[in-house]
Amino acid sequence: MSFYIYVLEQLVRHKNLIDQLPFAIAAVKLIERIPGLRADAYFRGMKIMAADEFALRRAREILMNRFPEKLDFREPEVIYKSNPPQEPVMRMTIETPHPHEAAVRNWLRARPAQIVAIARGQPRTVIHALAPQSDLLGCDDALRQVASAETHVTLAFSHYQSIDRLHQRQA
Repeated sequence: MSFYIYVLEQLVRHKNLIDQLPFAIAAVKLIERIPGLRADAYFRGMKIMAADEFALRRAREILMNRFPEKLDFREPEVIYKSNPPQEPVMRMTIETPHPHEAAVRNWLRARPAQIVAIARGQPRTVIHALAPQSDLLGCDDALRQVASAETHVTLAFSHYQSIDRLHQRQA
């Protein structure tokens, strides 16, 4: 059994139903085997918790296939720890064609990201970085736009960091 730290949550409702529980129970069964994902059924809809955006995306694809145009997906939200407030920091591995390395590094610098290592090879470069989850929503699509469609991103939970420390680094 794998252990995941869930850093994102998303609420999903069926647009045409007042009582959401039957839908939510059926939807949980459809997506319960996705790695890095947990879903719970409630009378107001379904709550999905995910280890990364990719698990949320996979759940959305499955649910939209089963319930086309009938679902309302709320925006994903970062799950913060409290007492003291802490945000999840993600370990990123970005693999990109060598000519796009600078574009990826510039994209990372525009966020409070820390580049940990760069492995340059031909024809690809692999960049390892750490960044707060809140600054990474939509990162896969964004990096493909600024670098290349051949850019691939993987994310994994690294640690929690004080929100105060994150803001100090940004200043």
